[in-house]
Amino acid sequence: MVVLPSGKRLNIRARRRCLRCGASTWHICYGIRYEKPEPKTKFYVKHLFWSCEVCGTASEETRQVEELSEQAMLVNRLLKVTEDYNLRSSTIRVGNGTVTFVAMLSSS
Repeated sequence: MVVLPSGKRLNIRARRRCLRCGASTWHICYGIRYEKPEPKTKFYVKHLFWSCEVCGTASEETRQVEELSEQAMLVNRLLKVTEDYNLRSSTIRVGNGTVTFVAMLSSS
């Protein structure tokens, strides 16, 4: 279980090939870490730490993740707003240098 900076708990479970079992088994992600190789690079290295549910063997997966743009960071923040409030529905539109957010409030 991964704990996000906000304190929320996130379960990530996926079928992956286990080297010890020699088969595709369910794995649990128990940690995620980001690092920036050099200050001037425009990407991060994402480390995901997995454990096989059958034998307990630990493995690490690494990926390159592009640095988020201002637009992507704004969309992520608006997605968090929809989680924090009791909204009937919400819509986010992105295009031509604009981000439009429409929220339908639940009637009390």
